Amino acid sequence: MNNYVLHPTPDRSSAVETALQEAEQMMAVRFTLHDLSSVFVDAEGRSLLGRWRGSHRRHRCCAAGYSKRCLSHCYRMVNRKAAERRQPFPHQCWKGIVEIALPLRREGVHVGTLFAGQWRANHDVAEGVGVDGFVRDEIRRLPCVDGMDLHRLATVLETWTAGLLEQAAGLRWTDGAMTSRREAVYRYLDLHAAEPVGLPDLARFINLSTSRTSHLVRELTGSNFQTLRIKERLRKATALLRSTDLTIAEIGRLVGIDDAGYFSRLFRSRQGMTPGEYRKRGPCPKPPPDLANLTGRHSKGT
Repeated sequence: MNNYVLHPTPDRSSAVETALQEAEQMMAVRFTLHDLSSVFVDAEGRSLLGRWRGSHRRHRCCAAGYSKRCLSHCYRMVNRKAAERRQPFPHQCWKGIVEIALPLRREGVHVGTLFAGQWRANHDVAEGVGVDGFVRDEIRRLPCVDGMDLHRLATVLETWTAGLLEQAAGLRWTDGAMTSRREAVYRYLDLHAAEPVGLPDLARFINLSTSRTSHLVRELTGSNFQTLRIKERLRKATALLRSTDLTIAEIGRLVGIDDAGYFSRLFRSRQGMTPGEYRKRGPCPKPPPDLANLTGRHSKGT
């Protein structure tokens, strides 16, 4: 497997990242995890995933010829399909790379997608689809999907990822002093902050009246619901800025803020810098030197 990995994820103390690395070795597959709702973070807000775990550019065949088309396929099309489906499904990208996409759900909400692979299709990539000879050679190095029992592998991974989500939740919600209702408030925001929800929605979730919920939220957290929702949206945004290739506008939409200008102004007012400045200072996944020949020469026209 390592022959196909350009930038291996470094060792980390997180049990979740360790489980991903061990499973990659045992199953001879590679995982890319799109943590769309920042559920893979600990109680301090630190990511439980390796720096490159959320980017397909970790892999040679994806780094070769990487372009906006790649981002559109995986982050938009496949994640949109995963949000609509509850079962794992195989997908083939425009380069001819085959993976299994596993929707990750918590309490019925789509919070991310795990990609498992990678294989090449049983036919060569057609000419004229934006894949040059160099990229085609990288893809040919992958094992062929023929003979792979994707259904059995998907069944195993579906159960395994459910355990991974539970483990992440256990590492996130570890405050023994947290009351059940305070925890319920934060859990609700964790899952629904990106949606157009309001105080009445939270009230229904915790089975209280809207007025009582308003007083309870302020009593338990020291803030009102709107402030908490903004904080949670920005928390998710900072995680996505550090760990994904998404544009700032796309990150804003993912956290529930469709107006890119408003998102940037809000982020700056709370963080003291723009999203772009934050990304430059933080450990976001920029191509390391050994990716230069793969991403620079072949980014145009693909």
